[in-house]
Parts: sequence; C-alpha cells; structure tokens
Amino acid sequence: GALTAMLADARFRAHADVTCACAAGLAALARDKGTHGAFVREKLLGPVIQAATVVPDEETRKCCCAILASLSQTKETRLPMRELGAIPVYLALSRMDDTATRRRCAMALCNMSDEVRLRRELVAKGVMDVLADLSNSYSEETQQDCAKCLCNLSCTRGLQAPMIAQGGVEIVTIVAMVRAVSVATKRSCAIALLNLLSEGESPEDGAPASSEPAERAAQLLGGRAVMEAVLGNGAVDMLASLAALEDDATLRVVAELYAIFSADALGRTKLTERKPTMLGLYSLMR
Repeated sequence: GALTAMLADARFRAHADVTCACAAGLAALARDKGTHGAFVREKLLGPVIQAATVVPDEETRKCCCAILASLSQTKETRLPMRELGAIPVYLALSRMDDTATRRRCAMALCNMSDEVRLRRELVAKGVMDVLADLSNSYSEETQQDCAKCLCNLSCTRGLQAPMIAQGGVEIVTIVAMVRAVSVATKRSCAIALLNLLSEGESPEDGAPASSEPAERAAQLLGGRAVMEAVLGNGAVDMLASLAALEDDATLRVVAELYAIFSADALGRTKLTERKPTMLGLYSLMR
C-alpha cells in the first residue's frame, strides 16, 4: 500500500528515482501470483494504471507495464483492470521503443483476450493495429502471443468482419509465412484464419457455428466481400506454405481451409491459379 501511495502521489513525479523504485518493488511483488488477489482487494491497481500514463519517467512506466503484464496472468484481475482503464494503457505502452515492454504488452493482450467479455472492447479500441506492429518482431514468443490473441478474438461471433477490415488476414499470413519459425505459431495463425472465415462462437452469443467446412463456407460473414478480402491478402499462398509442415494438427486446419475455399467459385479459381497451392493440396492426400 505504501509503495502504491508514493507512486500515485503527484509530489514524487518529479523524482524519477522514487517512482522507479516504488514501481520496481511492486513489479517484484507482482511476479508472485499469490499477491494478485491483494492488488485487487487493497485497491492497488488504480495507482499503477494511473502511473503508467502520467508519470514522466520512462523506467517507471516500464516497471508499471511489468506489473500489469504479471497481473494479467490471473483471471480474477482482468475485469477489474479493464474497469480501471488498463486496455488503453496496454495499447499505449506497446508503442514504447523497448523490446521487453513490447514483449510484456503482447503477453498481456493475449491474456486479456482470453476473457470473452473483453474481446469487443479490444477490437473497438484498436488492438489490431497494435498486433500488426507487435508481430513485426524477432521474438518468437511475441509472435506466438499475437497469433494466440488473434485466435481468441476471431472466435467471437461478430468480430470477424471488423477484424478482416482492420487487417487481420494480412497479419496472420505475414506471421505464418515470413516471421514465425515455430510450428505452434504457424498453427495458431492457421486457426485464426479459419476462425475469421466462420461465424464464430461465444458463450455470450448463443449457439456455435457449424463445424462442417462446406457449411462454414455458406456462413461467411459478408459473403462475397469477405471471401474477396481474404483471398486478396495472401491466404492462398499461406495454405501452400503451411501444407509443407510435418505437423498433423496444423495440417488438419489447413485441410479445412482448403475445403472452405474450394466450396466457393472465387476460391476455386484462386486455388487453381497457383501450382504450389495445388501441390500443397495434393500433399495432404498422402
């Protein structure tokens, strides 16, 4: 309590050594998940979130980001943080020119997107632009968190169209084909693309969409416009790339994507225009 009081006290904002020491101490405490409940009960979240935006010292803000990233790992802290304005803070801190801070922001956004009730707000407040920026990283962990975040967001009904409009397909295709190294990250990208082509499902939205590929193709949000947007942003090339992986779980997703595209006239045209894409399809029949 004393550390957060000093961190929030305007009288100390001109003293970077004081604010940084307080924030560093709280960051050390937040690494222990056993303390996360106390941050909520003792109303310590507000001062940290406020300090992350108003304290001029950059090192203090980095420590505040570390605190908030640690707290996002605990389900019970996510909604209280959202209510106190943590989402815009994460989005703002992600623009800092600091690799560790950007890594923490990617992890925090991935954690926050695990909450169904936060997904619409994340998309509405511009998380897609942030994910596009964060995924342009040499860190496989950061790319994986961005891909997982896209998976979470895209499986909620009603978010597919705005996500596609805000560059969701471009993000997953670039990460899958250019940036990612690990199979797990590539698989997450494939699942995210599959989700974007479906109605999605959400406990708060009612019954899930069909799991049959042909029926999913008929459920495309926006119909022709969505298919054209997806096919025009490298999705077909992504299939050819992922079909070469030796991972059964990924290949099952890729096969379902082939089935969806092949059920559409434009999709069939795009698939047959490229020899590598057809070779990728043939390879799935082995």
